[in-house]
Amino acid sequence: MITPARVISPQLDVMVLDVRHPLLAENADGSVLAMLHSVLRTIEIKANLKTEDIQKSLLAAERVEFLASEVHEFGTSDSFTFPQSLLLAYNCAHRLSSIEKSFFSESGSETVNMDAISFATT
Repeated sequence: MITPARVISPQLDVMVLDVRHPLLAENADGSVLAMLHSVLRTIEIKANLKTEDIQKSLLAAERVEFLASEVHEFGTSDSFTFPQSLLLAYNCAHRLSSIEKSFFSESGSETVNMDAISFATT
């Protein structure tokens, strides 16, 4: 995504976009460049989640939150209209306790608000 000040966000796995805003570019590989105004949610998807994945995802969510603060219409980061971040992990049941410990130690009250969902497939 790109901000009104023409700053480009880090690469994100999935962006849920408001279709009322046009895409700025669509690449041959299916990736897109979208206006920051159109972003509703960002999603990072990880298999075999590790501590460094949590850290990287939190940093990306923090960067998106910082960039989104340029859009006055979003309001504050706890507003309903502000883009939300989600970390979705699968195939990680055998390490859930260590992942949970890492997530909560990395995401203190002073860091970005990011939801996390993990599940195991059989």
